[in-house]
Amino acid sequence: VGDNMGAIADYNEVLSIVSVVTDAMYIRGLAKRMLGDSNGALADANKSIAQNNANPQLFNFRGNVHMLFGNFDKAILDYNQALQLNAGYAEAFYNRGIAKILNYNRYEGCQDLQKSIELGIVDAAEKYNFFCR
Repeated sequence: VGDNMGAIADYNEVLSIVSVVTDAMYIRGLAKRMLGDSNGALADANKSIAQNNANPQLFNFRGNVHMLFGNFDKAILDYNQALQLNAGYAEAFYNRGIAKILNYNRYEGCQDLQKSIELGIVDAAEKYNFFCR
């Protein structure tokens, strides 16, 4: 736990053996993001989605990486796709709400935060009270 460099090396080895390992790329992308390698995380997210475009978690992750770059429109598109694949994906509602607020669409952002609260995201209440009251 906490050995992100080691995790990247392990997943690199797995990916060299098996070229289509979406989960390994996704997890490697998470580790890269934790190390501040947002470009590497985005590349892994793109590859993962190219191999499995039916996984809402992959679109949510790529949306988060787009948020790090300040690309709110791209992030919102990815969260929309995640929600199209799973209409009850609370984390995608939360993330899309934050992205919309940061993209100067406070009304819709607050609606998404409210929906994420209803779906059980406890931290969303704090953000809702800060941005939407």
